[in-house]
Amino acid sequence: MGWIAVICIVDALVAAGIGIAPLVREKRSVASISFAAVMLLLAVEAFANAFCLQTISPVEIVYWNRLAIAASAGLPIAWLAFSLT
Repeated sequence: MGWIAVICIVDALVAAGIGIAPLVREKRSVASISFAAVMLLLAVEAFANAFCLQTISPVEIVYWNRLAIAASAGLPIAWLAFSLT
C-alpha cells in the first residue's frame, strides 16, 4: 500500500469519526445532521479514492472513481443545507 493511499484512508477514518459524532448526541438539529452528511460523504469519497489507487484492473478503477464522483456530487447539497441552517 502506497503512502498516498494510507493518507486517504486516515483522512476517511477521521472524517467518518467526525461525521458520526453529531449523530450520537442526544440533541439533533438540521445543522448537525447536514454536517454529519457532509463529513460522511467526504469519508466515502476518500475511501473510494484510496481503493482506486490500490486497484490495477481498469473496470475496478472506473467503479471506484464513479463512487467517488457520486459522493462528491452530493456535497454541494449537504454544504448548502448546513450553511443555510
